[in-house]
Amino acid sequence: MLGADATKLTTEKSATQAAASGAAPAANTPPSLPEESALSWALQRFVSNSHLIAGAVEDFVTSYGDKDANALQEYLAGLARSRLPAATCKEGYEATVAVIKAHEAIQKRQRIVLAREWFDIG
Repeated sequence: MLGADATKLTTEKSATQAAASGAAPAANTPPSLPEESALSWALQRFVSNSHLIAGAVEDFVTSYGDKDANALQEYLAGLARSRLPAATCKEGYEATVAVIKAHEAIQKRQRIVLAREWFDIG
């Protein structure tokens, strides 16, 4: 979930908790990410999925060798149901293009019509 001034929420929450307990908040404590931030969520899934795939490749190569790339590809495709839902590189690219163009529209104070070709990776 995205929220305006989300980084301030953790700082304010920490300061409120410190004030309630009677302790003074640390002067140079950087704000921490909320436990379930979008970045944290995405990173957890990326690491989990990477670990799953790396282990599967290692298991396959140990059992069958590394000569049959097609069989390995089929084996990995079978693991698709085990992976955690996560954004793909295409979705990340599309989101980045949309944000850059929104920023450009704000800076120029004009409407920008999104072109389909901006979202084509190639």
